[in-house]
Amino acid sequence: MTSLTEQLPDVASLLNTLDAEDYLADPPLGTAMFLAARMGQPLLLEGEPGVGKTEAAKALAGAIDTPLIRLQCYEGLTSAEALYEWNYPRQLLAIRLAEARHETPHEADLFGPDYLLARPLLAAIERCLYHWIDYPGIDRVAAIIRRRVPGAAEPLAGQVARGVARLRGLDLAKPPGVAEAISWTAALHMLGAEKLDEETAEQTAGAVLKYAEDLQLVRETGFGALVTGDD
Repeated sequence: MTSLTEQLPDVASLLNTLDAEDYLADPPLGTAMFLAARMGQPLLLEGEPGVGKTEAAKALAGAIDTPLIRLQCYEGLTSAEALYEWNYPRQLLAIRLAEARHETPHEADLFGPDYLLARPLLAAIERCLYHWIDYPGIDRVAAIIRRRVPGAAEPLAGQVARGVARLRGLDLAKPPGVAEAISWTAALHMLGAEKLDEETAEQTAGAVLKYAEDLQLVRETGFGALVTGDD
């Protein structure tokens, strides 16, 4: 069986493996993922919605052939359910010992670190590596689009990547990320569009803009602003 050291001798090898998993990581992210894999430490990834955090986890799990366990956050999920629980038997014992000494235990003493049972997520966050994933540059977004929508007309990838970057320059409630860029290109391709212009941008706006107020803002700005200067 090939060891992880042999499988991933350096950052470049991981980047190549991630590429085979259809994930294009830049060197800083690749380095963080390499260190996490080789050092056996959790990696906390943060970034704006749509920059590829979940896809990074999927790709790394595929690259090192390990299961991906996902905690789905939802309304009503408390931090206690996801991060920790209290050691109630130990708390009860402390209360009884205090009562036997005719003492009154303080609440702060009973809910301190000594009585905290960290769930795996909290344990991972307290000793983990960290990396912020920023929005990829236009060239990288275009490369990702070409990978995910291979049948689209050649100019579309760059035009959509530039259009998404311009959208992020507006005061949107939900700025589009890589996922929206891919969806936008796929929608344009499905309609047979060979380039992104003002008309096709407006026709397919629902693939990239997810809130009514964002759509209204872009309408007021003008869809032509998304494609101005494109080839």
